[in-house]
Amino acid sequence: MPFVKQQKNKAYFKRYQVKYRRRREGKTDYYARKRLVVQAKNKYNSPKYRLVVRFTNKDIVCQIVYAKLQGDFVLSAAYAHELPRFGIKGGLTNWAAAYATGLLLARRTLTKLGLADKYEGVTEADGALTMTEANEEGPPHEAIRADPVHKPVEKKALPAKPYRRPQRLNKKQRDAKVAEKIAAFHKDE
Repeated sequence: MPFVKQQKNKAYFKRYQVKYRRRREGKTDYYARKRLVVQAKNKYNSPKYRLVVRFTNKDIVCQIVYAKLQGDFVLSAAYAHELPRFGIKGGLTNWAAAYATGLLLARRTLTKLGLADKYEGVTEADGALTMTEANEEGPPHEAIRADPVHKPVEKKALPAKPYRRPQRLNKKQRDAKVAEKIAAFHKDE
């Protein structure tokens, strides 16, 4: 019997629905996008922001994006190719450049929203660890020593436990023990 190629008929193509264009191009995973974009119903019309980071061969793109029905809108963006203007020389696609680009994006966003002056940040790097809680007995304060230099803990000697290992019997002792048990058994009868 010869091989016959199965043909799709008119009814198949009448009902066929094409996927979204960006799905066909392989650019958007709509299953993941739905979970990133959908806002909780109790938050009403407030936008849900997300940080988008894209690495290209020569650049790093960082954006803060929110979605509307008309499409995605970019609140602010920063690019690694802008870093030389701020005095950062060297590779623009390495780990340090990614960190600096994210920092630039954060500063831009705070400035755009008018919050840059409200958050002072670290003015002087002194290397000290400070807690915002006033509670001195709280768990963070118990766990963190005031002195950052490691002090070795004094080890106390463990008390000696009497541990008795069962003694191995030689053949004479085993024979004597068996003879005692047999004698005790016959004595009871």
